[in-house]
Amino acid sequence: MKKLQFAGLAALALGMICSAGSALAQRPGETCIITNQNRVICGRPYNPGFDDDDRFPDRRNEIERTIRQIYFDVLGRGADREGLRTYTDRVWRDRWSYDRVRQELARSPEARAAINQLYVEILRRNADRLGLDTYLRELQNGRSLDWVRQQLASSPEANRPFPRP
Repeated sequence: MKKLQFAGLAALALGMICSAGSALAQRPGETCIITNQNRVICGRPYNPGFDDDDRFPDRRNEIERTIRQIYFDVLGRGADREGLRTYTDRVWRDRWSYDRVRQELARSPEARAAINQLYVEILRRNADRLGLDTYLRELQNGRSLDWVRQQLASSPEANRPFPRP
């Protein structure tokens, strides 16, 4: 009974509970406790910085800024509205790390196309499998598309003189 009393006091202290009267009114994701007065109190665990958009607007804005930067680094463009919302929610609600977001974007067909486009622009050919896989891995590990561009532009292949007709 001591554990239940402590849990009840802790839940009250957090201010994130709702009284359900004497009937058990537990909803999905909630935890219910019984107080010394035989009242049932239900609520969901509270995670500061993640659960309450209105209480932590700066945290959500920080996540959105970081997601925008990851889009720019990995895909060479700003985040579209749907992608920004999706990945912000995954970080905010599903506890995804920024590394996981980066890896998801780097595995996308769009990232493959962006790297191949750099090959075409700089080396005047499509990316071979080894080069594509290498640079996709670099994107997943924190490098940017600009870094890939610099690597290709400074490669021996890019600096070879082209045969003249």
